[in-house]
Amino acid sequence: MPARFLLAVLSLVAVPPIPAQETPSPPVSDVATGAREQPASDKFTARLGAGATATLTTGDAGPGRLILFFIRDHTLATRRLQNADPMHAPFYFVPQPLAAVDVTGMKEDSEVVVDGSALAWPVSFNDLDGEFRVQAVYRRNREARGHLAEGNLYSSVRSIELAADSVDSIAIELTRVMQDKPVPTAPNMKQVEIKSTLLSASAGRDVMMRAGVVFPKEYDNLNAKRRFWPTIYVVPGFGADHREAENYASMMATPGTELLAPQAVYVVLDPNSPLGHHGFVNSLNHGLRGDALVRELIPALEERFRLIAKPEARIITGHSSGGWASLWLGLRHPETFGACFASAPDPVDFSAFQTIDIYADASMFADTEGRERPSFRQALGPTDDRVMMTVREEVGVEHVLSPRGESGEQWGAWAAMFSQRDPTTRLPRQLFDPVTGAIDHDVAEREWSRFDISRMVEADWPRYGPILATNVRLLCGERDSYYLNLAVEKLRAKVHALREREIDAGRVPAHGAGYIELIRNATHENLTALTTVRWNGEMIEHLHRAGCHE
Repeated sequence: MPARFLLAVLSLVAVPPIPAQETPSPPVSDVATGAREQPASDKFTARLGAGATATLTTGDAGPGRLILFFIRDHTLATRRLQNADPMHAPFYFVPQPLAAVDVTGMKEDSEVVVDGSALAWPVSFNDLDGEFRVQAVYRRNREARGHLAEGNLYSSVRSIELAADSVDSIAIELTRVMQDKPVPTAPNMKQVEIKSTLLSASAGRDVMMRAGVVFPKEYDNLNAKRRFWPTIYVVPGFGADHREAENYASMMATPGTELLAPQAVYVVLDPNSPLGHHGFVNSLNHGLRGDALVRELIPALEERFRLIAKPEARIITGHSSGGWASLWLGLRHPETFGACFASAPDPVDFSAFQTIDIYADASMFADTEGRERPSFRQALGPTDDRVMMTVREEVGVEHVLSPRGESGEQWGAWAAMFSQRDPTTRLPRQLFDPVTGAIDHDVAEREWSRFDISRMVEADWPRYGPILATNVRLLCGERDSYYLNLAVEKLRAKVHALREREIDAGRVPAHGAGYIELIRNATHENLTALTTVRWNGEMIEHLHRAGCHE
């Protein structure tokens, strides 16, 4: 087979500072557009944050992982990616090829060769055939999540044509430095950052906790009926962070919002660590994230702002990964949060981890009939679905991004949340082999099961039954795009069975405003729009009963 190789050349040229350019986080389920394509000969250094010019005084970029991202051009399947930069993968609607190699060090004008020996997906780099757009990223920042983190190097987008039966030699230059997304500002919003003593002690370095705090219209009105306010804590979904507070600031400033939305202080949390969305769980890999939230950040916010320091005045809410985290926090910390509103949470029953039973199934990738397990679907009509990405495809992309499980993407993030730390690698143990898909049932039973909410509820029903009955509102679409409805259905059935058991034993189960419901025809993407008005009213009702809302 003819060989081909790609030369990645580091070529940073110092120039005067240029305007900050936002680098979006990787999309969860669709394409996010980022920096526009520039001519390949255009060399410049982007700024790292406000007023700081990125330079390499030694001309050495240090050790890292060089990743090549491809988008196959001029096909019907990739039409929706025509305005996307390749580095903004993974694209769940249509996964695209990539290849990567580890590099011990890269100096200015040095070359790194990527050829058929590189780890690649879905085929060897030598086997790619057709027209592509390609972009290179040099991931050297291990202290932040993912390949789009601040300080990583990247190239402009280049169009190339590859032929499997010819010898190709392509050069691509790493001429740019990624900057962090700017922190938004608004008159009714403050950004808060505090050092966590708990997290810093376990990490051996300073670990900061961040939040965007949004105020209701009457917060600064000395004549307002209320001087101290209830708080709605928001856990963003996968890939998002405290900067989502900008959306709430816009909402609260919109005329008429005070008639529809709870008049409370919204606190949008940062759920990210270098290993991905940490879900505010206490773990060896992430540290005591849950404890740090309730013991450090919330008291600091209540000391600084006029917040009512009572559980009934604190609501926790979130969607998707944020939905799982809010449900976890609501169940584990009822002394802190008096109400939980969780939508489309990540799997809440690990016997339905998407379509997989991690305790009984042999493979993450295929069922007993050899059928590929789906991970992401798109609803077609009233009953039919179209599978856009399989688990094998999703894991394949993550494995190329980081064979050690440090991609910061979804499966790596779950491993960091639920697994113990491998004593040799000091990284999370893997639930399954990323190449074969074979499940390690010892990891499933001994490690992941500790975070199986359905098992947790069943094991201590006297504790969690009343919390579910009075505090928890849980909604999920019947046609969730990530099959998360399957686990919610199992949790709902288990809760119903446990309540029936109480009745059969002559006891009266706890009763309250809580519920677990599935919304007909709703998907992962449209669920929040379907539930916003309902939950706004229920939040207002909850706070009014607690004497915290007019």
